[in-house]
Amino acid sequence: MESLTANQAKTNFGSLLLKAQVEPVQISKNGRQVAVVMSAEQYDALNKALIRSLRESANHLQAMSEHQLNQLADTDAFLNDLAAGRYD
Repeated sequence: MESLTANQAKTNFGSLLLKAQVEPVQISKNGRQVAVVMSAEQYDALNKALIRSLRESANHLQAMSEHQLNQLADTDAFLNDLAAGRYD
C-alpha cells in the first residue's frame, strides 16, 4: 500500500484519487497513520465482506445458543428427575 503524508495528499489530490482507484493509499500526519483512501468499489466490497462475516458470526452464535438451550433443558429435566428421586 502506498503511503503519502497529509501535505502530499493535499498538494496532489488528483493523483491521490487516481492511485486510490488501483489500491488503497495510506495517509499519515506527524508520522502516524490517520486515513486510508480507497475507491468506492473497494469500499463497497469491504462493507459487503464485513456484513457477510457478521451474518455468519450471528448464525454461528444462534446455533450455539440453540445447542446451549437444549443442554439446559436436558440439565433441567435431569435435575427434576433427581429431585423426584428417580435416580435413587
